Amino acid sequence: MTKQFIFSLLTVTCLVFFTSLTKAQVASPGGINDPSEGTFLKPLKPPKGKKQAKLKTAEEYFARAAEFFDKSDFDSAILDYDEAIRKKPSYVEAFLERGNVYMVKATTFFNKEDRMKGFADFREAIRLKPDSIEAYFNLGVAYYRSDNFDDAISSFSQVIRIQADYVDAYNNRAYAYRKKGDLEKALTD
Repeated sequence: MTKQFIFSLLTVTCLVFFTSLTKAQVASPGGINDPSEGTFLKPLKPPKGKKQAKLKTAEEYFARAAEFFDKSDFDSAILDYDEAIRKKPSYVEAFLERGNVYMVKATTFFNKEDRMKGFADFREAIRLKPDSIEAYFNLGVAYYRSDNFDDAISSFSQVIRIQADYVDAYNNRAYAYRKKGDLEKALTD
């Protein structure tokens, strides 16, 4: 096989992968005020006319947020993830899912602020759980979609360090290498 054919095949495979991600898998660009400080913006207010029922546990808010996200009600999902995190500040999954919501919202509405919040949520998930494959993977996809290929490669490399047989991390890292013009490393992956 020629190198050109292999790269074409790799490109098509990666494009199919990136365009077939579900909302729960997406780590599109999202955001926070200043990611280095780790402080979030004030919580959103419920959309007018929508009064959300009070729940008791972080897990209940998490479950309802997922339902809102599935319905593309991003603001309500974010509000419930905010509440889940308020009730349980070390809730890694809530940070990951809220980051996903921010990234989808940022991609949908071309909102840089949401992109930054998504990045911050993924970083916070990593701070809370340094071996989180999902957090590094989502962060890598977010960096990739922001054309930050060096950081995408670094994030996918962390996934591979944690779980050496994670094929999608190799594929995505290869695609980032290719976008950087490093075809040799792309072929190696």
